[in-house]
This record gives sequence, C-alpha cells and structure tokens, in this order.
Amino acid sequence: MIKKIILTILIILFFVPSIYAERFYTTQEVIASVIAAEARGEGKKGLYAVANTIANRAKKYNKTPYEIVTQKNQFYGYTSKNRETLYLQCKEYADYLTKNILELKDITKGALYFRRFDEKKQEWHLTKLIQIGNHIFYR
Repeated sequence: MIKKIILTILIILFFVPSIYAERFYTTQEVIASVIAAEARGEGKKGLYAVANTIANRAKKYNKTPYEIVTQKNQFYGYTSKNRETLYLQCKEYADYLTKNILELKDITKGALYFRRFDEKKQEWHLTKLIQIGNHIFYR
C-alpha cells in the first residue's frame, strides 16, 4: 500500500507538470511565438511591424527581445493559450523575423507600442505613427 502511495506521488510530481510545461524551449521560439500570437492574422507586413516594435523597445531600454516579450503585462501574445498553434501557422516567417529582429528595417517609424483599432487607446499611446492592417502603432 505504501509503495502504491509513493509511486502515485512520484508520478504526480514528475509527470503531470510536464503535461502543462511550456513547449517552447529556445528564446527564439518564445519571441517568434509572441510575434505570431500578436499578428498572425495581419499578414507578413503585420508580423514584421510587431517584430519592429519589439526591436525598438529592446534598443530603447537596452534589453534583449526575449526580455521585452516576457516582461509582465507587455504582450498579450506571451500569455495567449493558442500561441503555439498560431506560431506553427507562420513558423518559417516568424523564425526569420526573430533571427534578424535587431537588423530589420523599421517600417513603424520607431513605434514602441501598438493596439488593435478596436481596443481602447491607453495613456502610453502618445503619438500615432502608422496603421498597418488592424494595428495602430505609437511612440
């Protein structure tokens, strides 16, 4: 009986958490999946613009793109439950953007923030720079 209890506890401790563990193992996959979750429905230009925004923040705040996308309450795509599914739909292009993120030509005019056109404008959305698809980009 005690052996069964110990075995059950070991199974719970070692196997169950792995079911819920994040599938992404590399920093590149995390960044690419956030780009995908934020802009998968916006086409290549929209994905590119989100990558630009991440890069602009990284440069401005002297952080890595990974630090930017994983910072608390910064990117909905980081906590999105369907992030992996969206990433797999545009993996090749999202990976390309992530690999080259700090060298991409900026099409957002220096944007640090963006929102969907149907989301409430926030106090940090100061200067509207450009709209690309359903996203409006701000500095």
